[in-house]
Amino acid sequence: MRLNLTKLILLVFITLSTRVTLAQSHENDRPNQIFITPLRAIDPINPGFELGYQRAYGKNLATSFAVARMTSVIDPEIDFSNYKGWRLDIEQKYFLPTRRRNFRMYVAANAMYLKVNYKADEAFAADSGSNTPSYLDNVDIHKLIIAGNLKYGVQLLWKHIVFDFYGGFGGELRRVTQSGMIDPHAYRVPPRELNLSYGVNEPYDGLALSLTLNARIAYEF
Repeated sequence: MRLNLTKLILLVFITLSTRVTLAQSHENDRPNQIFITPLRAIDPINPGFELGYQRAYGKNLATSFAVARMTSVIDPEIDFSNYKGWRLDIEQKYFLPTRRRNFRMYVAANAMYLKVNYKADEAFAADSGSNTPSYLDNVDIHKLIIAGNLKYGVQLLWKHIVFDFYGGFGGELRRVTQSGMIDPHAYRVPPRELNLSYGVNEPYDGLALSLTLNARIAYEF
């Protein structure tokens, strides 16, 4: 009798253990993601090639890490050259509860580190006088950004493929310096028409608003 009771307890324990294991397997049947960010390659301000990994755990949590080699090899018409550096990104996601298997939403906290160096053509003049002739100078730009953002995202799932669309905002510590000028004390001439590079290359050291808007493609397994 005691032997049969022991066998029954062992059988119940094995059954429960198997069901818990199966539940965990179903919960995280595809906990891994390898993702890329295609639009980053054609970013007019900070272009690069990004590759990342995400690990899901529990019912609603996931942590991701991405690294990007910053380089401007896609668009030859951009206003800078020799753009080189690295971008690191770490993110914690919380997926909102849903019963849909092919659609999910999430909120996330994100931290980003960017350090790049490049050369840019800048217009300078000896002074700010309207009659002072200007000249072009190819200067070195050094940029360092440390940012934190809150994000909202939507994911569409098709078999093992995940399409991830997100946006958010936060704050950043930005430091932009210039070197290698012909005259370090020359006046920087503003453009007569809209030019994104002028504001991006402007020397700055302090806090600024951070905005993020992008899309990723992932393989889930």
